[in-house]
Amino acid sequence: MRKHQFGRQPTKIIWFQVAGLDQEQLAMLRFGFPTSAEKTTLESSVCYGQAWSFNLYHLRPSSHQSMLAQMTGKKDVAGTCEDWNLKPLWSYLGANSYKSGILEIDARKDESLLAAKACGEKGASYLGDSILWAMRAENPLGAEGYLPAVAQEFRAGKIYWDKTCNTQGCGTALRASLASIYRQFSKNSSRHLLLIRDFSLKHALERQNFVAAREALRELDKAAEAFYQLAGERDDTLILVTGAGAVDVDFPAEGKDWQNFDLKGAGALPRRGELMSPVFAQGARAENFCGMYEEAQIFERLLSGPKQQGLELKIINPFN
Repeated sequence: MRKHQFGRQPTKIIWFQVAGLDQEQLAMLRFGFPTSAEKTTLESSVCYGQAWSFNLYHLRPSSHQSMLAQMTGKKDVAGTCEDWNLKPLWSYLGANSYKSGILEIDARKDESLLAAKACGEKGASYLGDSILWAMRAENPLGAEGYLPAVAQEFRAGKIYWDKTCNTQGCGTALRASLASIYRQFSKNSSRHLLLIRDFSLKHALERQNFVAAREALRELDKAAEAFYQLAGERDDTLILVTGAGAVDVDFPAEGKDWQNFDLKGAGALPRRGELMSPVFAQGARAENFCGMYEEAQIFERLLSGPKQQGLELKIINPFN
């Protein structure tokens, strides 16, 4: 029902990995719209899929472990230092002249990719030349501060910390912060990967703070909207939104109860993690993400397409 050009190679990849995201949670936004005809950005995706979350060690891996499986294409993520031996997506893309950047939002120390630094030489080199931005309360060791509203150059292999962040949150909305980062990051770079690892929704659900959870979803939807528009203007751009460790929420069953939930965040309860997580895709190669598959296969689907010079498995071959 939507116009889409098949078989396009993505040279610009924006990938949101959202801890705790489940497709039914979009009701927190959808049921608050003025009319029933209004939809969320993610509902306008060209392709929707469901990814099994289990791996070789766990039926319900942590969100962080799921994210690693998605971006390495491997199911043997154990939650130990051995995980950093699994080659990440940017290692393959770097060999094909792709620039890589990673934005982490509200990641705890054990959820951050910076945890790799405590795991020897392999872990210390895990990020490679990727730029990492951290939106969290504390300044990561060795990070350089930045202000999203101020233009500055971001150097390869460096870590940056949003100075507007504190224990109460960050002073810049996600959409505005991403726009500022992406503007500088994508300058003079025709091929790039921007990976957004967002834990804010999961942490809000853990606290049973549904007001904060709805705000995290709203920020995600607004940020995705800006990039969906970009994908509509360019046929070489892929926008991917994947859940990781999806959380099932027992929502109110009646409209009058939902009104109270909408106003106060009361009357709902997060339950145990789901066995599957949602995948939303827009733009180049989005057609690869329809259907049901294991989350480790997201990696393969991102790199698989009709034979063309550039990003495809036969050239990059992640299974070596």
